[in-house]
Amino acid sequence: MDIASLLDQYGLLFVAFGCMIEGDAVAVSAGVLAHQGVLPYTATIVAAGLGGWTSDMGLFTVARSSRHHPRTRRVLDGPRATEFAAKYLKRPVALAVAFRFVPGTRTLAPVALGAGSRIAFPIYAAITFVTCQLWALIAVTLGKDISLFLGKLRAEMPVWLQILFAAGLALFVVTWSMRRIVRRVRRARTARR
Repeated sequence: MDIASLLDQYGLLFVAFGCMIEGDAVAVSAGVLAHQGVLPYTATIVAAGLGGWTSDMGLFTVARSSRHHPRTRRVLDGPRATEFAAKYLKRPVALAVAFRFVPGTRTLAPVALGAGSRIAFPIYAAITFVTCQLWALIAVTLGKDISLFLGKLRAEMPVWLQILFAAGLALFVVTWSMRRIVRRVRRARTARR
């Protein structure tokens, strides 16, 4: 079997599983594939939303059932989690609505809500189902629009300009990556002193 037939056969399952594990990158990539006709657009949105919702519900359920476990306590008693809980657990419904759209909170928020709030399971499930579907709609549509834009741009751009653009983008990515690596090394050296 080739990749195209695997995508045809398991594409939406891969989208759901990928959104369960990773999130934004998979949903946006699925939007690109939907624009290219590899995946059906509406079903891709539903699959991405269900994948994200499954992840949120799994984390919430595990945290709720093991809130007194030493590992859960260790995670929730850390400095970032303590600060997060102090700020946001006062309004658990608002947090349940918003966390899917805030990068960096997709793992911590369901755990904090499950272990540290009194939000009822059915309320959390309903809220996160709706927000995950809205998130999927936005992410998949963004991927579709990016694909459409790049397709039009490529069709109208001369070949030499495409090469120049690709080289500039590659240079930017390499420079950005190297700066991040250098910063990490400097921080590590400073921390050892």
